[in-house]
Amino acid sequence: MCKRLLPLLALCLALPAGAAEVLSDPTRPESLPPAASATPAPAAGLKLSLLRLGPKPMAVINGRVLHVGETLDGYRLVAVQPGRAILQGPEGPLSLNLAAAPLQKTKVRP
Repeated sequence: MCKRLLPLLALCLALPAGAAEVLSDPTRPESLPPAASATPAPAAGLKLSLLRLGPKPMAVINGRVLHVGETLDGYRLVAVQPGRAILQGPEGPLSLNLAAAPLQKTKVRP
């Protein structure tokens, strides 16, 4: 049996390292479409920390509660969507994405 595997092993070792095909991850999601040409928010110095959807959507930005239509530092909240808030600013639309908080282990008392 070793005599059969020896030529196969020699062939594998003879291939250059770059000859292996790079496979894509089939579980990786495809890129999401851009949010209505909104620009990333870090340049504006705004941080989104909380969202509430429903009949009266709101967002907490830089520690201040904003409902749709209200403004903060020249930016008006125009929409609240799952995972992000869309603002209209002097340079155009701005998308603030809700950053995922790291999971913390907590002890639960019985």
